[in-house]
Amino acid sequence: MYAYFKKLDYFSTECIYSPDAYRGHARVFLKDLEAARPSAIIDIIHSGEAFEVAEDVKVKDQQTCQRCGYISSNELCKACALLEGLERGIAGMGIVRFRTRYREAFMQLIIL
Repeated sequence: MYAYFKKLDYFSTECIYSPDAYRGHARVFLKDLEAARPSAIIDIIHSGEAFEVAEDVKVKDQQTCQRCGYISSNELCKACALLEGLERGIAGMGIVRFRTRYREAFMQLIIL
């Protein structure tokens, strides 16, 4: 509607990947719950509002990305980490960097 009233070009075709997107499965599940029990969605919302994190759980502090200034839990947000990897020629840097760190730590435990 926004694009229509602002007279912007808008393509109303559906993304070819959307039928396989997980959010579609979640949406169908919620609709099925709502059909079985009409108050299910409201109950889920109330449960989320009442959700509390235990005091002993460590929550990572929010910081800002050093490159773009967007909210991030690391020095670089995932988008900037991926861009940096592409600039360096390491396409998976923003994605597999943490897995590699854990794999190296695991291998050190095995060697010990």
